[in-house]
Amino acid sequence: MKLLFVSQVTDNRLRDVPRVLYCVGEEMRRRGHAVDYFFEEHGPKPLIRQAALMEWPMRTAPVIGRRTQKAGYDAIIATTASGWCLSTFRRVLLPSKTRIVSWHHGFEELMWAQMLEEEQRGGHRYSKKFKLYYNTILWANRKSLQTQDGAFFTSTEERDWIRARYPRQAQKALYLPNGVSPEYYFQERFEAPAAESPVRLLFVGYWDPWRKGRKYLIEAFTQLHRQYPDIRLTLAGTKLTDEQILPDFPPETHGAIEVVPHLNELESVEIYRQHDIFILPALFEGMPLVVLEAMASAMPVVTTGNNGMKDLITHYENGMLVPRRDSKALVQAIAHLIENPELRRKLGEAANDTVQTYYTWRQVTDIFEEGMFRILHNRLENGAC
Repeated sequence: MKLLFVSQVTDNRLRDVPRVLYCVGEEMRRRGHAVDYFFEEHGPKPLIRQAALMEWPMRTAPVIGRRTQKAGYDAIIATTASGWCLSTFRRVLLPSKTRIVSWHHGFEELMWAQMLEEEQRGGHRYSKKFKLYYNTILWANRKSLQTQDGAFFTSTEERDWIRARYPRQAQKALYLPNGVSPEYYFQERFEAPAAESPVRLLFVGYWDPWRKGRKYLIEAFTQLHRQYPDIRLTLAGTKLTDEQILPDFPPETHGAIEVVPHLNELESVEIYRQHDIFILPALFEGMPLVVLEAMASAMPVVTTGNNGMKDLITHYENGMLVPRRDSKALVQAIAHLIENPELRRKLGEAANDTVQTYYTWRQVTDIFEEGMFRILHNRLENGAC
């Protein structure tokens, strides 16, 4: 196959979308396929930054079309609006043989429906500007599913929800999990003695005001710090400094919190190895790479039972799932792990085994390669994958 991966995201291999595209793409190259990439900086800069969501795909579509005409790609794998734009104008821009496949990385229609449901129940209120922005994304997603040849989703729940919502396009919706790189595996944790107090908690991700559930993390850690004064919390990859984050926490907890705004590849690997329990009380997620990385490093994971997390984690077997917006349940789960080092070891070992068995990039690429073969040869069947 000759493939072009397109993403309206800057080429930064630590970010979720580029990292997934690169890991799958490079594995495809090792199998003899030809792979190219087209990221945000490869196209023209948007004239109006606020309209970049749709402007960038519209302005880059002719560029990608000319590149495809010259290179003769069998398929273009693109995210959201880029895929919709290419597929809408495919007769003008692309060779007839070129297939268009959308890559939905877990922040799509199902989660938007869940967000609105939470809002109706009295949860977070979303601004009109945000709703307009997100409805634009959803419109492009719907159009991409209707006009493209296939679509990959990172959770089975989202895939099944899309199939039920758009039965005419059901055969196009395929499941493709994320994976984890081998450098994150840390089996030596099994050989080390059980960690003594203070237990080190880790949160990795942007300090998002609504999606990551930071309110419930703050409430939970405040309570845990009262119960276990020696406990420590690291907030990594936040993109914000401690001066911006610590005021969110009570003053008495500040000495127990470390903020790491940015991580490079080596620091990202090491920070998992230095901690004991991973926490992600996210409200809306697909299949976060940080959860896979924590599991690979044999850390017990406490997270919410969102879409992709339910594919990864079985409660009390290889991690712990708690309800969304429930800081009390979060406290109970973490406290149980703090007081049971052997349970931490058991869940961490099972988590490591899970990702090594099902979520290496090689296995993910097996699924991708099979899906692409079926798309290219018109062999998609309703209910498969």
